Parts: sequence; C-alpha cells; structure tokens
Amino acid sequence: MLSKLIKSFFQNDYFISMCSGAWLMATASLFTPEIDEVVLLLGLLYFCSTLIIYNFDRLFGDNWNELKQFIKTPKWKLLPQKARANLRFQPLFLALLFWALFQVPKSFILSLIPAFLVAFFYAIPVLGVNKRPRDVPFLKIFLIAFVWSWITTMPFGEFGNWETNCWSMFGSRFCFIFAITVPFDLRDTDFDQSQNTKTLAHILGTKWAVGISILSLICGMGLNYLGKAPDHIAHVFTSLVALVIVVFWNKNRPYYYYLFFLDGCILLHAILIWFLN
Repeated sequence: MLSKLIKSFFQNDYFISMCSGAWLMATASLFTPEIDEVVLLLGLLYFCSTLIIYNFDRLFGDNWNELKQFIKTPKWKLLPQKARANLRFQPLFLALLFWALFQVPKSFILSLIPAFLVAFFYAIPVLGVNKRPRDVPFLKIFLIAFVWSWITTMPFGEFGNWETNCWSMFGSRFCFIFAITVPFDLRDTDFDQSQNTKTLAHILGTKWAVGISILSLICGMGLNYLGKAPDHIAHVFTSLVALVIVVFWNKNRPYYYYLFFLDGCILLHAILIWFLN
C-alpha cells in the first residue's frame, strides 16, 4: 500500500511540482533576505501551475483523440481512466492557483507570459492535424528547458535585480534542464518513434545523446561561473551530481531513476541555495 502511494506521488507529478515551487522559493531567497508571504504564495502558485500543466499535457498529449470525442459527447466514462483520476483533484488546485494569482505582484505574473504560452500550447495540435509543437523534430527538449529556466530566473528581473545576472542564471539553468531531460528522451525513444517524433536520442543514438547531456552540464557550469550568478556553488555541485546520474543511465532504469533522482536534482539545487544562502 505504501509503495503504491509513493509511486503515485511521483508518477502523478506531485514531486516535480514540489520541486518547481521549492526552486522558485530558493531563487527568491537570493533576492530577498526573508521568506515572506509573497514568496510562499509564489511557491504555491508554481506548485499548482506545474501540477495542472503536467496533467494538462498528459490529457491533451497522450489522449487527444479520446478528448475530442469527450468534447463532442461530454460523458465522464469516455475519458481514459488515468485522465479521470488526475482530473478529480484539478478543481482544488485550480482554485488555489487563481487565488494565488491575485495575491502576487502583477509584474511578476506578466513576466511569466512567454513561458506560459509555450507550456500551454506544448501539447495542443496547433500546427495542423494532430501536429503539436512537441512533435516538431528536436524541439521538445528545448521547449522544456526554456520554460523551466525562464520561470525560475527571468521574473526576478521585474524587481530591478538585473545586476544579479538573471541572464547567466537563465542560460546555465537552460543547459541544466536540457541535460537532465535527455535521459527522459532516451527512455521514451520507442514511444516517440511510434508517434513519428524525432528526438536527439532517436537520431544520434544513446552514446551521443549522453555525451551531449554531459557537455550541456559542463556548459551550464561555465555560463554560471562566467556570469557570476548568485547560485554558483549550488549550481556546480548539483550539476556534478546530475552528471554522475546521467553517466549511469541505461534503458532498464526504474521509474524512480527519472522521477526521483533526475527530477530530484532540481530539489537538491533549491536546498543547496537555501543552505548556502
């Protein structure tokens, strides 16, 4: 029973959502001396929005044909069982999301619009019949890296904190997220191939994909150092941990390799920022 609950916690995106909120709050601590009410609200906002977007992606991305049928004939039983399970709790998180939206500075929310648009349209077939942005060759991993790096760095420029080199943090985190997403691409190679989605892992093969992931981590550490980003020590240490995890990838890794160890690097980065700051 406990093992099922733990597995559900990871596979239903609660852990990655917690990582999102924690990373945002930790980054905020670099600019504000104390964790005040606004920072806590931002953490809640990121947790709820990540959970909703990830479930939104699963519903639209993996079950698009079933969803179209549901729209034509809105019957609960027409939705896949997994989609029904995820949707049961969405009204609660959606309500918390809207409540938090009206509590935080408007300039912060406006700065999130580019990333929100990418995340929202990521899984919707807006490029033609059943053609989604994530289906464009090689684009999926770059979209994921863009959204994560943008939402955890660029909004802080709205508070006049450009002297802390938000751009260097954006670049280094882009490389970091890109690198830890490569093993997910390797895991999903067969599925992506069945969907005619070309990814780096599909075209280059395992060794080259792992090599690009390692190179991306090294580039991220370099950008972070040269840009004098305020999270330098935390970023370097976390990148080295991620590098070891990536090196030991193989196709037989269980779910927790991806959803705990790889995604957990984000949480580790947040914890180190708090500890060192």
